[in-house]
Amino acid sequence: MHFHTDSLAIIAIVFFLTAILPIKLAASVFAARNDSFGAAFLTLLVAIPFAYVGQAYLGLGIFGAYLGMALACAVVLRTRLSGALVIPLLACIILLGIVQLLSGAGVLGFG
Repeated sequence: MHFHTDSLAIIAIVFFLTAILPIKLAASVFAARNDSFGAAFLTLLVAIPFAYVGQAYLGLGIFGAYLGMALACAVVLRTRLSGALVIPLLACIILLGIVQLLSGAGVLGFG
């Protein structure tokens, strides 16, 4: 598989818009102490193993994964637990809006 520089730039932009920006915006809404783009990226990296442990080892299924993501938000973004429980949900809603915009513009190839 051969990628051009333009393709890699588009992939990086889509990754930023769909993975990092929703977390950053949700953290800003709940006034997290760490609401930078770097903290959002670190939250993404920490949330993956936390969600896996919550789902696979605690036996709670998708709810355990959600609790793992919320715990990652609380630890990395330094927000209250009540805000940390809502940040993943709000990030998902923001993500859906961004995907709708990108697919409507034809960037994702759905439009």
